[in-house]
Amino acid sequence: MHLPHHPDRPSSRHERLHSRRDFFKTVMGGALTGASILEIAQYQAAWAQALAPTADPTLFEIRKAAEGVYQAFAKPNALLNSNGVIFVNSKEVIVVDSHSRPSSAASLVAQIKKEITDKPVKYLVDSHFHWDHAHGNATYEKLGAKIVASKTTQRLMAETSASRVKGTLEPGGKVALGMASVPTLIEAAKENLAKASGADAEALKIRLQQLDVYAAEMKNFSPAVPKVTFDKTYSIKDKDFDLILQFNGRAHTAGDTQVYCPSKGAIATGDVAAAFMGDGYPRDWAKTLDTIMKLKFDIVLPGHGPIQTDKSQMMTMRNYVEELTARVSAGKQAGQSVADLQKTIMVASLKTPAAPNQTQAALNNNILHMYDRLDLK
Repeated sequence: MHLPHHPDRPSSRHERLHSRRDFFKTVMGGALTGASILEIAQYQAAWAQALAPTADPTLFEIRKAAEGVYQAFAKPNALLNSNGVIFVNSKEVIVVDSHSRPSSAASLVAQIKKEITDKPVKYLVDSHFHWDHAHGNATYEKLGAKIVASKTTQRLMAETSASRVKGTLEPGGKVALGMASVPTLIEAAKENLAKASGADAEALKIRLQQLDVYAAEMKNFSPAVPKVTFDKTYSIKDKDFDLILQFNGRAHTAGDTQVYCPSKGAIATGDVAAAFMGDGYPRDWAKTLDTIMKLKFDIVLPGHGPIQTDKSQMMTMRNYVEELTARVSAGKQAGQSVADLQKTIMVASLKTPAAPNQTQAALNNNILHMYDRLDLK
């Protein structure tokens, strides 16, 4: 998944990612042959991210975006534990997204109490149904928080979440897009551990432990499905500021929710501007982003990556989706196969790549997903 550029950190994050390329290839073995470091992060590294046996209050870095508005930035060694967004009003806390498992969510709750406020968490908003954003819901359910999502997200969670997790944990199980086979990762780690030494060996030992812990925690996973749902909008009003939960159209998924705070000029976007097409709606996506960008905001709190201070990344994603949709659609209508298009649509030929460092492998994945999803109703 593309990680948005942060103006105060022009190169440090990308430098860290690229310096770890060989390490991740060692850890993952052949699980993602030919994948870039960002793809490895997207599909695999989340398993090594927040999987300590107990709640660890150091999984996230709390960053203040505005008074009462915070980002829980998922640290770089755990790229696919989604960020969280925290709104603190006069009497309560509203959190956006619950990460990859309940103990990760518990870690953030502990960190909120330690670093931000002891006000109770009264609402959790699921931006969409994906595993790295919504599989920690049970923590908030136990706290008595209202779990809110679009009706479509509720349905998708109920229909897919348990089976997708089951597929990742069973040897030979059906693995959904954007997830990983835990048994395959364990075998790859064991094979590489036998050949590794020093720091790489220690990292692989930790990884094996983390995979075992994840499997143990999630083996009987049942999604805590949102009980409060809405079609288009849902408001949380308070004397400090109001929050408007909005479904502005299909994009990254069929039920993407944005949490908009007009008085702060801030919006939590989930993955609506993230370049993963696996559950996306390419013909709707650019129009949805156009609708969102009509709102007045200059603080963007994305599901992955640092806080953004303008709409430029959202516009980049909008133009990328529009261009790629047009090219894949034209090729498909002309009878070209996915393989044909992957040979002719090159990163260098795009007017607007999804990211300055987008790889051909990442583009090829998006071509594959888009080809299959162009004509969804």
